[in-house]
Amino acid sequence: MKLRPLEIASKRDDGAQPLSSEELARPFVPDLPAADKDENVAELPEFIVDQDTRVQDLKRQLSEQEERATDLERQYAEAAAELIVRQQQLCTHKHRAAALGELAQRKLRLVATGRAFLKTVVKNLRGHLLTRGAVQWQLETLAVQVRNELRKALEAVSEIEAVLRNLQDERLGQSSRIEGLTRLIAEQEAIVTRLIAEQEAIVLRDQHFEEQPLVRLARSYRRDPWWPELQSLRRISMLHYETLYLLRSLAARTKDAIVEVGPYIGGSTIALGRGLQTGGGGPLISVEMGGSYPNHAVPTDDIIADLKSNVEAYGLTEIVHILEGFTTEATIDAAVNRILDGRKIGLLFLDADGNVARDFELYRARLSRGSILVYDDYLSEQAPEKQTTIKAWVDQAVASGFVENLGLYRWGTWVGRYWG
Repeated sequence: MKLRPLEIASKRDDGAQPLSSEELARPFVPDLPAADKDENVAELPEFIVDQDTRVQDLKRQLSEQEERATDLERQYAEAAAELIVRQQQLCTHKHRAAALGELAQRKLRLVATGRAFLKTVVKNLRGHLLTRGAVQWQLETLAVQVRNELRKALEAVSEIEAVLRNLQDERLGQSSRIEGLTRLIAEQEAIVTRLIAEQEAIVLRDQHFEEQPLVRLARSYRRDPWWPELQSLRRISMLHYETLYLLRSLAARTKDAIVEVGPYIGGSTIALGRGLQTGGGGPLISVEMGGSYPNHAVPTDDIIADLKSNVEAYGLTEIVHILEGFTTEATIDAAVNRILDGRKIGLLFLDADGNVARDFELYRARLSRGSILVYDDYLSEQAPEKQTTIKAWVDQAVASGFVENLGLYRWGTWVGRYWG
């Protein structure tokens, strides 16, 4: 990409000297303390700790269920051992019954020895018969008890087996959940690693541009009386507070016109319009192609309708001129010239399709000396193709010397100054 250099002039066309970088960065509210540091990344390790704690709880619950299964298995073994003892007792009673039967037979044979002992033998025989009946009754009672105990033992075994099956199913479920949590933790760790890398890149970037006069101004947005309204713009804008505040501040320092390309539904438009109200420059020309983005992070079914509605809601209808179409359309360019009416452009904000070379060359002859350039998506993970073209143009323009680098601000917005 070849850029057309121009000679650097010494002053503006109207004879006024452009504001210095220090004057551009002068805060609207005196004695602004340093802005708060971004603490977004600090919350992520707490989330990882919560996930680790949850995994430990699940492991502890699984261990308790395994201990319960072991205890049930032990109870089953004890019931089986007791059943064996009862069976042995049953065998013993059967042997006793057999012995008593043999004794009865012996007593009957004694009848033949004499009638004298008949009465005694009969009496003893009756006693033995009664004893035998009692033994038989005991054996039958014991058999019933054994059968009942065996039935209960079998039922207990069935219950234990059911519990073991449930525990096995639960163990499989817990294993699946643990695997899922493990994958989630790995994903979160990857996200944390990426965010830490991004934060380190931001820190390096901030250190590189720390000497820029605009940096402190951009970071003072929370201390400005405009902060409450600035917060409301985040619902209609994908720009960081820092960038929106900087747009308002730079617009307030601009005595010339402002052209923005790709305002979407008006977050940047409101910030620029508020700056013009403060500084008295203008007009503000917003060129938007229109359309709809229902699945966008800031969704809309009609970009132009929402843009006009937001401009009207913030009371900027008299300041903002909305043009629907592409910058290269003859009717749009003619409308820009008509609204400018010979005035120069003091601030050019580009946030459209990433073709900043095309739009810069289109408006280059209408830029005033020292005019501000603001390009979004100089760094952008969501739009890498835009980042590639914008970064290449900016880096070459700065290297060529006709553009001054005023820093890279939150979420990848670049700010510079045109000295051609």
